[in-house]
Amino acid sequence: MKAERFLPLLLGILTPTAATAVTDTATGIFAPGFSTLKVQLDGDFLAPPVIRLGDSRMTLYVSFDELGDEHRYMRCSLEHLTPLWQPSGLLPSEYASGFNEAEVADYAYSQNTFRHYVNYRISIPSQELYPLISGNYLLRVWDEEEPDSTLLQARFCVSENVGTITGEASHITDRGSAGEFQQVSFTFSPGNFQLQDVFSDLQAIVVQNSDPSTAVSVKPLRMQGGSIVYEHRPELIFPAGNEFRRFETTRTDYTGMHIARNGVENGAYSSWLNTDEERADRPYEYDRTQYGRFKVDEYNASDPDLGADYVKTYFTLDFPQVMNGDVYVDGEFTHHRLDDSNRMTWDAETHTYTLPMLLKQGSYNYRYVLRGHNPADKPDPAPVEGNHYETRNEYTIYIYYTPPGARYSRLLNVAVIRP
Repeated sequence: MKAERFLPLLLGILTPTAATAVTDTATGIFAPGFSTLKVQLDGDFLAPPVIRLGDSRMTLYVSFDELGDEHRYMRCSLEHLTPLWQPSGLLPSEYASGFNEAEVADYAYSQNTFRHYVNYRISIPSQELYPLISGNYLLRVWDEEEPDSTLLQARFCVSENVGTITGEASHITDRGSAGEFQQVSFTFSPGNFQLQDVFSDLQAIVVQNSDPSTAVSVKPLRMQGGSIVYEHRPELIFPAGNEFRRFETTRTDYTGMHIARNGVENGAYSSWLNTDEERADRPYEYDRTQYGRFKVDEYNASDPDLGADYVKTYFTLDFPQVMNGDVYVDGEFTHHRLDDSNRMTWDAETHTYTLPMLLKQGSYNYRYVLRGHNPADKPDPAPVEGNHYETRNEYTIYIYYTPPGARYSRLLNVAVIRP
């Protein structure tokens, strides 16, 4: 019965879009053996990966592991991007100081773990990697012997911190209230910063829960005093979604949050999560949230980055087989990418979807999303997770400024709206 109800719905929401040739600049890992890529502002787990231009007090860390015992010689560089995360065309000398290239020299070996790994960390800004202008950036990492092959990459932003952004997300929307949507409204007050034509030169980007597939671009509605108002725009109406699911593997000697059982396979830890069920038709239930993020942690380690072990983590979803699409596990730890690494497999015997993933110990937020077989189709969590107006979503607002004749878009300010 569930399958009959669901499949027509899926056909209606997953419609192919025209293919566009774009450069893949999304955060991600492209080489086997690498894992746990994390981009985080120093001292603020919930902050977006944004630093202020010229502020030496702010540091962004890009960290990752390579499984094994051998240290790899790698280098990294920066690339400046447009508001839509495509190459801006600027020369490295126009957006970064020095040679815009650095050795990945900050590394350490795992300590007392079953699975051995080397942990690496890159700091931005640094003497070698110092952004000179605001905007979107991509950090690229490669092996010294293969400079044309990218091992992994990570997005971050540099803001000028101009003016102020204030806003809210409400269940009262232009499509009704207390339903399946939330609507964002906000104002940007530039202060003493001089703007030429706010309606043509400003571009606001809004993203829900740091998921790039949710990004929308919106123009102002009107000027009000010294503020620029963004409201009653259809682009600012978002599916409300549901709270992220969560589990913890901070210990392997007992079953933590949402863990059915632990074990050891081939000399390494494994954990089986409790079977998850569809929530689309269930009432909303409040739960704590990390807005999709994960945090590396091990209860007895002084430095979890080195003391946390890798656990083969088994996901199981009780959900009807989808004939015209695939089911994926999604969250920050998958970088919101949909590929073979997080695509679930239908088990005909148990009538469930399953997926094993090798994850570092910690606390994780995750959800299940569906996507049609066309790679251009957008992921959709609603068929499994549902939409509830009470959901506590995080909305990040980026304000870009591109006056006539400018060769790049300046990022004036970034703000986060939370309940």
